[in-house]
Amino acid sequence: MTDTDLDIVFPFGTMQNFEPKVFLNIKDLVLKEDFEEIVFGLPLGMNNEETEATGRVRTFAEKLKEHVDVPMHFVDERFSTHEANNMGGESSVDEKSAMIILESYLSKKV
Repeated sequence: MTDTDLDIVFPFGTMQNFEPKVFLNIKDLVLKEDFEEIVFGLPLGMNNEETEATGRVRTFAEKLKEHVDVPMHFVDERFSTHEANNMGGESSVDEKSAMIILESYLSKKV
């Protein structure tokens, strides 16, 4: 999650994509927090090729489009977990990785 007025990225928690209501939970969050867009980490291979995991992310995003009407973007997530493991703080590695992915997206958007 980010506050675009302040350009601050902060952890917001995680949702597991195998939860039965994950799409409804995301929809509720998008509406409650007035999200303008959604950014996905895209797990590309080391040679920049798409992998089986890449396909799962793209499929998830396509299904999510049936529930929310905001622009969706994909960002290369390679090395985000490694970078997250080197960060301090109380947030989970997944939250830190998401922050890194979002920061990467925002830095290219400017």
